[in-house]
Formats: sequence, structure tokens, C-alpha cells
Amino acid sequence: MLKRILTAAVFLSGISTAQAADTIRYELEGMTLTDFFTERKPFSSKGAHVRMGYGKASGTKAVAKRRFKGPDGRYEIVIRYFDENDGNSVIRVNVGKKRVKRIVLNRSPGGIVATAKNSKVRILRKNFLVRKGDPIKVVGVKRRKELTRIDYIEFRPVQIFASLPDNDLPVGETTGGGSAGGTDNTSDGDGASGNAGTDQNSGGDSGS
Repeated sequence: MLKRILTAAVFLSGISTAQAADTIRYELEGMTLTDFFTERKPFSSKGAHVRMGYGKASGTKAVAKRRFKGPDGRYEIVIRYFDENDGNSVIRVNVGKKRVKRIVLNRSPGGIVATAKNSKVRILRKNFLVRKGDPIKVVGVKRRKELTRIDYIEFRPVQIFASLPDNDLPVGETTGGGSAGGTDNTSDGDGASGNAGTDQNSGGDSGS
């Protein structure tokens, strides 16, 4: 009886625990891509990841976008990428109107192409507020010859909110739900530029 009362109190407050919620994983190759291209490898999640095009200049930017389809709540945000030793590329992740994390790929265990050995799974944020419909934006910035290979982004539920009005967030919290096709006006000094186009280079691994 006490357990039922506590459970009812939790849901009446508009908040539930995340015990029964599933982890949400978005494969980068399944997102809307600009200057990212799919590369198939058996050690990648679902057999594929994305990379930038061969022959692109250092500083070129590529983008993957989609909207978050899970329930409102707090999530641990995780990304899997490949850290090669032929550059120090940058990954930036935004959710809603907020920057989640900017990371530099400069701790490679070796290799100039994606391998199981240089795959890394990294926690970007442990308790980040996300609302259904928030735009997700993953940006890769090429540095030297590293093609910013990324496998997936994952949202692991920490706390799930029941359906709430937009103005009924926990005290002190704000979140943005801007257009997924909008411009990223945040700046971190990468000086990167990117244009949509077709990869005219070979899909092999010999020229990364």
C-alpha cells in the first residue's frame, strides 16, 4: 500500500523515475546529413557510421540533424566516435537551443581510419533536460586529415516527466525547441565552414 501511495505521489507531481524507460539511440547515418557520408564497417553500430568527404579542406564542417522523439525528461547524453591519429577534429553537439558539449579528438590509440580499437564511447552530459521535438544537431569539423567519423548519439533516461505544459518546467529550467533547420549561432573559435554537396572521392579507406 505504501508503495502505491508513493508511486501515485510521484506521478501527480508530474515526474516519474526512468526505470522503465528505454535508452534512445540515433544512428548518425539515419539523420539528415550535410557533408557527412555513410561508411559501412562491421564493428559499427548497425554496421555503419558517418564520415566527412575525402579531399575536403581542413576546417570544413559537416552536420547531422534530427528531432528528439522521446518523452520530456532528463537524460545522460552519450556519443560514439572514432579517434584517429591523423588530425584533431572537433565534434559539437547541440540539443534544443543549448550546447551540450564540444570535444576535440586528440587522444587516439592509433590508426588513420576507423577501427574497433580507436572507437570511443563518451558521456557528454549526465543530467541534461530534453523535450520531445527538440532539434538535435551534431557538427563535425575536420582538422588536418581526420574525417570526424561518428557512429551514434544516445539518450539514456535519468528522469522522465509526464506530459506538462511548456511553462511547467522544474524551477530554474529552460529549454529551447527551435527549428531543426535553423542556423547554429554559437561560436567556439573553430572557424569552420561547410556546404552541402556530393562526395566526389572514393569511398575506400586508403585516403583518409
